[in-house]
Amino acid sequence: MTNSTRSVVEEFFGRLGAGEADRALELLAEPLDWFTPGDTALIPWMGRRTTRGEVADFFK
Repeated sequence: MTNSTRSVVEEFFGRLGAGEADRALELLAEPLDWFTPGDTALIPWMGRRTTRGEVADFFK
């Protein structure tokens, strides 16, 4: 991991930790590949997401 990548990851989690999910999502490039394994019929926030908007739904 480069220092640049590390700083972005730290900023992402810092914003999430501060309750600023919308600001954290600004750091994600699109298209993206966000995958949380599991049955979406049982747990709706599981599954694949490819946009910031879809990832925002993950945090709601």
